[in-house]
Amino acid sequence: MAGLELALSAVVPASCTEVEFSLLLGIFERFPDDDGFIFWSIVHMLEDMTGYEPALVESVLRKPVEFNIVMINRLINEGTPVGEGRSLVSLLRSVAASDAASASVRELAAKFVEYQESHGRGEA
Repeated sequence: MAGLELALSAVVPASCTEVEFSLLLGIFERFPDDDGFIFWSIVHMLEDMTGYEPALVESVLRKPVEFNIVMINRLINEGTPVGEGRSLVSLLRSVAASDAASASVRELAAKFVEYQESHGRGEA
């Protein structure tokens, strides 16, 4: 992962496009069971950028993994209820019921849905 750290240090957030967003999110998809410091660095880097949300929704639809659903939950917590014309709570709900997600990701998505609904976000 040292090479990944070096590559990330060269990323210029202001010049990132959907291509770079997809590449960064693809790291989560490619290494779904990793949870190292570098992954949190990617989360924070993306959250500091503008316009990554459509690529995030596409990433979750393509391959739901821990870090992309964590980012969806964080968007909801920030007050962003919809992404790409879709309720983000609904997206989490679909992950919780999806055979495409691992059991641990389904469980995490279900916990996020329960939390969001208990706070009046999303449809019950």
